Amino acid sequence: MSWTTWSLLQSGQVKEICSHMTHKERKELGRRGITYGLWVFATLALPIGEAVRHQSRVFLLVAAIMIVVNFVGALFWQRKLKSFLASTEWATSSGYRAEDLRLFGRG
Repeated sequence: MSWTTWSLLQSGQVKEICSHMTHKERKELGRRGITYGLWVFATLALPIGEAVRHQSRVFLLVAAIMIVVNFVGALFWQRKLKSFLASTEWATSSGYRAEDLRLFGRG
């Protein structure tokens, strides 16, 4: 297991797939992780921070809307992540399918 692909809550399936990734696949996973981090910053950290800083109803409303946008977007990101993980060389040869992957917990 590599620290670059490790996550506290990842499932055994994800650990197994990540442990067999090629260098190119690891690099792509890293790019996706950075992109997701920017998404979280833009839809959670920044709006909430500005709402706390300005303490106006408009900023609070925007922050509340962005929290919903973040959670809806997270579902999309998870679906795309499953698809990517299932498309890796090892996962494909081992018969993994995106719809059967568990990202979190046991499995």
